[in-house]
Amino acid sequence: MDGDIIEPTFPSLFHGDLWSGNVMPDGQGSPMLIEPAVYMGHHEADAIPVLWRSEEF
Repeated sequence: MDGDIIEPTFPSLFHGDLWSGNVMPDGQGSPMLIEPAVYMGHHEADAIPVLWRSEEF
């Protein structure tokens, strides 16, 4: 019966697209990385964009 129980999943922290626009200077001119599209979701959700770009999909 233990094999029939599905273990609970816990949300994972994700980020949006990282590109050169995510780098901005701070007050002293040093580069800072910003990420305005952070979200929580299912741990397998981050694999979906990789599959979309796959030739096999």
